[in-house]
Amino acid sequence: MVKASDWIKAGYALLRKDGSERLTIDRLCKALEKTKGSFYHHFADISAYEDALLSAWKEAHTLAPIEIADARASTGAEPSVVDRRRALYRAVGKLDMKLELAIRAWAASDPRARRAQIDVDATRVAYLGSLWGRGKRAQANAELEYAAFLGLLHQHGDTFPEYTHLMALLLQALSAE
Repeated sequence: MVKASDWIKAGYALLRKDGSERLTIDRLCKALEKTKGSFYHHFADISAYEDALLSAWKEAHTLAPIEIADARASTGAEPSVVDRRRALYRAVGKLDMKLELAIRAWAASDPRARRAQIDVDATRVAYLGSLWGRGKRAQANAELEYAAFLGLLHQHGDTFPEYTHLMALLLQALSAE
């Protein structure tokens, strides 16, 4: 039996391969070898499905890495800022960067996807800001850190994890000032 999560995974595969323009119910059904009835069992329409895709992306690509970064150490102690940032970048390095780029490309042409991207970006920057502390300087550092992440993502795509050492250099430079 196909679950809603299977439809989400199939949608991610189509997004990665062909972009949002080719994300249709027919193509999803063909990919899963299921009928439209199976699709409609889980989603009211394509719009509800796309909302579910975007929500699942936020959960997997933003909220889950933050949760991992904030997890208490095995001793039960609160993780330090350094430990949280390391855990965050380890978790982010394991994410599907092709999917991240596909969602961002979708957001360039779809207002609903754009709103989801803006929400995700704001959540990520706010979390990074919390790692830098309080005040305008902390917010500026968070914005610069996130801008560097996005730049490296767009420049290197799915090979992004190979370039995280550049993020470490940026963090070192920002911390030194």
